[in-house]
Amino acid sequence: MLQFHNNTPFAANTALFPNEAGVDTFYIVVRATFNIGEQWTLVDAQPPPTEGDEYWGEAEKSSIQYASDNHTGKPGSDIIVLGHA
Repeated sequence: MLQFHNNTPFAANTALFPNEAGVDTFYIVVRATFNIGEQWTLVDAQPPPTEGDEYWGEAEKSSIQYASDNHTGKPGSDIIVLGHA
């Protein structure tokens, strides 16, 4: 049985998706959340990677607040900055 041990301070998830050839492929998604100020610090309670799109209101009738972290078309990283004035 496949096991995954996360030895980082970050939140992580695993996912199984078919690749381009239809072969089931094991993916690891890691999400790190920081407080940004003079020094960057990790948020104490790391939120888990999102498994589906999260909307501002009713799904499919409002805009996406957070895109899903789980999908195969993401070869790099996303950097999302949340703030207010």
